[in-house]
Amino acid sequence: MKQIILKTSFTSGEVTSDLYGRGDLETYNNGASKLINVNVLNTGGVIRRSGSVLLGELPTEARLINFSVQEDDYLAVFHDRKVDIYKGKSKITQLITPFPKSKLKNLFFSENNNSLWICSGDYPIKRISYQNNIFSIEDTNFSGFESNLFNSSSGYPKTIGFFQGRIVIAGTKEYPNRIWFSRSGSESDFSLGESLDDEGIDIKLLSTGNDFISNLYCSSYLILFTNSGEWIIEGSPITPNKILAKKYTTIGSPRNSNINVVDTKDEVLFVNSDCNNIYSFKQNENMSLNYKACPIVSISKHLTKDITDIAFSFKHNRLFCVKKDGTMAVLNNDYVEGVSAWSSYETDGQYISVGTNKDYIYTVVKRAEQYFLEVFSKEVLMDCCIIKKTEEPAFQFSGFDTFNGKKAMLVADNILHKEVVVNNGIIDLNNKANKIFLGYKYKHTIKSLPLSSEQTGRKIRIRNITIRLKNTASLKIEVGGRTNTLSFQKFGQGILNKPISLFSGDKSISILGWQNYSSDSLWNISGDSPLPITILSIKTDVSIN
Repeated sequence: MKQIILKTSFTSGEVTSDLYGRGDLETYNNGASKLINVNVLNTGGVIRRSGSVLLGELPTEARLINFSVQEDDYLAVFHDRKVDIYKGKSKITQLITPFPKSKLKNLFFSENNNSLWICSGDYPIKRISYQNNIFSIEDTNFSGFESNLFNSSSGYPKTIGFFQGRIVIAGTKEYPNRIWFSRSGSESDFSLGESLDDEGIDIKLLSTGNDFISNLYCSSYLILFTNSGEWIIEGSPITPNKILAKKYTTIGSPRNSNINVVDTKDEVLFVNSDCNNIYSFKQNENMSLNYKACPIVSISKHLTKDITDIAFSFKHNRLFCVKKDGTMAVLNNDYVEGVSAWSSYETDGQYISVGTNKDYIYTVVKRAEQYFLEVFSKEVLMDCCIIKKTEEPAFQFSGFDTFNGKKAMLVADNILHKEVVVNNGIIDLNNKANKIFLGYKYKHTIKSLPLSSEQTGRKIRIRNITIRLKNTASLKIEVGGRTNTLSFQKFGQGILNKPISLFSGDKSISILGWQNYSSDSLWNISGDSPLPITILSIKTDVSIN
């Protein structure tokens, strides 16, 4: 029996093996068993992910937070008792902080009035401000609290936000379920006075269990995230005599670390208490004052184990989730286009933190025993890449000390060379070049799902595979244990020493022989050459005996 299997979409992303028996579902037909170091396009295809460019070495592990001053975006890189401020790809200053590297996971951040406010629970609230073209970090001078409310033994607020013209701080070691609101219009005065409408507010969450406030989010409404559920502060406007805290859902957030809450404009996303799932918190469709929390990870739940950091890129419409094992789960979630596709990023090292702004996606990566700040860039298809340019063509380039004693991939003037080992930070070329790229390779994998379970145990002959490609330089596909290499240019030894040319169109492979089909994939596309690959569709002609 002959059968044509046409794969035109990967918009379900990499799906869990729990779904392998559901070949009847459209979700299954649009999925893959492995999607590593690729992104799923809204149109259905997959593309090899961008590489990363090295911005600088870091002395310790670090945590990334983006913030804005007026209309400019900045990146704060918190490491051991210091914070580096970047604008774009350039470091502009370094400030001293009290926060040791062991406390970075507990930091909470909020923006207001061109300032970044920082809570930790262990230290007084800090504020990074920008005045007269200079960044500075300073203590906050709040007043109106009862004597000695915040100190090193009872703790300091874990969270801070800005709601209806008031500063909101919440959750200390001694008072984990307590929330304080400043006087209306004030950035410092929390005095309660006589409970007039504009005076300060002090409330507690009332519940049958112990609610430890770990996070909050402010917009048109105020959400409090605790270890046992999600609360809304109601009151329009809130006053000392007109305020209500109500628990709407009971998912819970991590108690011992502070993972960012993400606003995608469509919904608020938060990591659940065991750090293995991400939930969407939003109003019900009828826009009544009623809220729900729904998981956004179900068919790809194997990819979101032990999340440690998340960030959302509006420019790319992608959610990035760093995990404890050093990999990163990536979601393209476009409701309009009907796309909800997870894939994973892996690198020669471990991802530690991720941060985004309107233009860039930054990561902290641990490679061997060193930490690096890197930024993803469409210009490269290698990781931790260093780019060097000269006005006049040269045989020798310097400034690659980061790679001393290590193997790295080299591209010079659009020509891919063999791996090199760097010595004394110098690269010597056989031919002159104006521009070179040096970085670590990473492997992409695009692996099909098994055929439907009714074909298990039958002999299958894959007669032909046709792959529709766009702007692709080279591709390897494994079928039935044999690897086939599709090349679109003439090379010297392997894929070396010739200008990289791109192909768009269809490429076909004819396959000989029968195979006993069990539950493995029909085909597996993988490779680590730093060359572009975009797959639009795959047509497989099979005969089933």
